[in-house]
Amino acid sequence: MEKDEAIKLLIQELDFESRTAMAYVRAGGCCEYCGRELVFDRLAYACAEIDHLLPRAKYSEHITGKPENFVLSCSLCNGAKRDTSVLLEGENPELMLAEARTELINRAKKGIEIKLQKPNEMWKVVKTTFAALILSA
Repeated sequence: MEKDEAIKLLIQELDFESRTAMAYVRAGGCCEYCGRELVFDRLAYACAEIDHLLPRAKYSEHITGKPENFVLSCSLCNGAKRDTSVLLEGENPELMLAEARTELINRAKKGIEIKLQKPNEMWKVVKTTFAALILSA
């Protein structure tokens, strides 16, 4: 199936907004930040969200409403990124979205990784603790 056909199907059959359908297809069904597959597993699909690469809270609807600003994300990455800006001082938002979207996503990835370091470490301890509990039962 061609990308345009997939977008059309998501819009017509599932009532996706066009920008959302484009985000799903552009990302190949994976979180654009961490790469987690979001469409072949029901639980992962339930955790799929659309992030605004340039946050709505900081930029005009004219910019944030552009399809290039819609990013398919897992809820974990979207929650970690929140309304963090990925632009450097003096960068033009429209120009960066149009010409350097990948760079903006890479900046977001770095910020997300930093924010998730502590929760990831905590999860490893919890996982180890419960594995020991199960083994001792």
